[in-house]
Amino acid sequence: MDGVGYLFKKFRIGFENDTDQVAIERGYGWQIHDYITQLLANPNVLASYKAYKRKVYYTPEKVLEELKKNHYQMN
Repeated sequence: MDGVGYLFKKFRIGFENDTDQVAIERGYGWQIHDYITQLLANPNVLASYKAYKRKVYYTPEKVLEELKKNHYQMN
């Protein structure tokens, strides 16, 4: 069902947010934060792609919020 569900925006957002959350809980939050921060700051990345990433995936701010909730050490 995941493959078909991924065609629908609401499902895709939930699926990717759940995936980000699991990655954070397993200790990969800083990697997600670094990736999305660098992508959003890169002038060579299309604005439309950046907007898509902001809609579908956790933002850097959301990653930090989740890191704090999970009591991971903040830099």
